[in-house]
Parts: sequence; C-alpha cells; structure tokens
Amino acid sequence: MAEPRRAEETVEESVKGARFLIVEARFYDEIGAMLLEGAKRAFASVEARYEAVRVPGALEIPIALAIALDAAEKAGVPYDGAIALGCVIRGET
Repeated sequence: MAEPRRAEETVEESVKGARFLIVEARFYDEIGAMLLEGAKRAFASVEARYEAVRVPGALEIPIALAIALDAAEKAGVPYDGAIALGCVIRGET
C-alpha cells in the first residue's frame, strides 16, 4: 500500500498571521471561559490573530457566524477561518 503524501507545510506555519473569528456561547459561563482560554492559547502558540464575539447560547452561534462573516466579506476584510465555542448539556438546556 502506498504511503499517504504529506504537505511540507505544517498547520502552525499555515495559520501564522491568519485572522480568525471566534463565536462563543456563554450560557454555561464557566465552561465558555475555559473553551475561550484554550482557543486563545492555541492562537497565541501559532501567532494567529482572532476577534471574539459572545452570544447568549449555542443556538445563536450559527446566525452570529453568518452575520459576522458576511459583514467582514462586505468590508473587504474576510476571516481566514471561524471557530464556534459552546456547550449543550443534555437535559440541562
């Protein structure tokens, strides 16, 4: 069987200086804070930039992403990627 080909560039190199959008749900504030801190550390480790938007709950994440991505595109400064952070606990929400 042939070995899979791998790109020379690593993930860390490909996102250096990239601009990301984080949409974070804060229905569970403590969990949301931990998720955001983890994302911040990950972006700092690869020297990527980010902007964070907070929404009340996980159901608001998709529409907030759509609005922010469209606005950035229309402004001529599109994001290189987007991250959705949230938590839905069965039986709790």
